[in-house]
Amino acid sequence: MINFIKKRRLWYSISGLIIAIGVAGMFNNLNQMGHVFNLGIDFTGGTSLIIRFEKPSVNIESSLRDILVGLSLDKHTIQSTGSNDIIIKTQNMDVEKRNALFDQISSNIGAFDVLEVDIIGPSIGDQLRTTSMVIILFVSIAILIYCSWRFELVFGIASIIALLHDTVVLLSLSALFQLEINTAYVAALLTVLGYSINDTIVIFDRIREKLRQQKDPTLWSKSVLNTAVNNTLARSIHTSISTGLVVGAIYFFGGLSLKVFSAVLMMGLFVGTYSSLFIASPMIITILKLRGATIDK
Repeated sequence: MINFIKKRRLWYSISGLIIAIGVAGMFNNLNQMGHVFNLGIDFTGGTSLIIRFEKPSVNIESSLRDILVGLSLDKHTIQSTGSNDIIIKTQNMDVEKRNALFDQISSNIGAFDVLEVDIIGPSIGDQLRTTSMVIILFVSIAILIYCSWRFELVFGIASIIALLHDTVVLLSLSALFQLEINTAYVAALLTVLGYSINDTIVIFDRIREKLRQQKDPTLWSKSVLNTAVNNTLARSIHTSISTGLVVGAIYFFGGLSLKVFSAVLMMGLFVGTYSSLFIASPMIITILKLRGATIDK
């Protein structure tokens, strides 16, 4: 049996070390790129093109990617919207580079029509960044209210701290590995937070059940919390493995456009499971001690 509660300072130290390394990566990114994160076009602004090919082409996304990289447009996204329609988003292009791109596409892939050319301004990126932060904030408040209503306030506070832990650790790892922060990243982050809080609530439910089985249900006990977490350990690990197999298949076979999304999900599965077992439950004891509550061994 793993003593999750007794070794809580060790778990907190491991998380702190990861975050510290991530912060160092942020400073390194700031020196290299001018941003602490590798911001995608959705946040920094750029050029959006919609083109329609006259004839279907095999491996069109791969061919377009090679052309874009050859023109030093390394930061880009390619999305198919129909049988022959393609949306290309890149960093800002002047008219000369855009014409060079069109020439390369025409000569290497085939004839096409330009349906739309849009400029994604930095103001749109700022609005998207603000909206993403507001969504995460409201989700956190909703989770706090729900956990406090279903369990107790201490459970709600512990769950929010665990979610903040997941967010900060994932951002630290993203800065360290220079993952591109775009709308797909935000979607993956919110998915991870949903997965993590679900696992945490299952563990909290078992803790409440064990507390009710005591002679004095109001008495907090380290051994009871530790037993409850260990009882859910196999379930948490099996769920993470089965989910990880699916996410891994997306990462290896889903194409380059899904790499960031699936990479964040894979990291999030590990971080979310870790926080549910090693952060959320021990944090209950930490919060109770700060409040001066009586805790039995």
